[in-house]
Amino acid sequence: MTIADRLESRSIRIPECGCRLWLGAVTSEGYGHLKVITPTRVAMVGTHRAAWECAYGPIPDGLHVLHRCDVRLCIEPTHLFLGTNFDNVADRVAKGRGHDVAGERNPFAKFTDAQIAAMRADARKTSVIADEFGTSSAYVRQIKRAERRAA
Repeated sequence: MTIADRLESRSIRIPECGCRLWLGAVTSEGYGHLKVITPTRVAMVGTHRAAWECAYGPIPDGLHVLHRCDVRLCIEPTHLFLGTNFDNVADRVAKGRGHDVAGERNPFAKFTDAQIAAMRADARKTSVIADEFGTSSAYVRQIKRAERRAA
């Protein structure tokens, strides 16, 4: 079975948005991946990269495959485009994602903005606040000192 056949057989079209979503293995970062075996090596390859190569050919060295639709599992070639690392970071920021996004919009945020405000306003001992929110007193101290945002 070719890579294109594998991508086709393990994905589904979503007519409402035009995405083609990968249904197979997924990395911890939420991207699809599959094993590719060639005569010289075995490698795990991102499905969006494999979809690009099946549709358009090899990806030039140093370029990333980015998603117009911002759906990590999408393998629809028309939703993909090539860009540099700078383009990838700029695209992420423009779409409001990543570590540099403040507050609860950060996908790694542990608390909402309202919870952060409540912790900062709370006069009780940090250990009591930490127990209530299921975190450490050191983390609460950092929040109270504004050393941490909502992430």
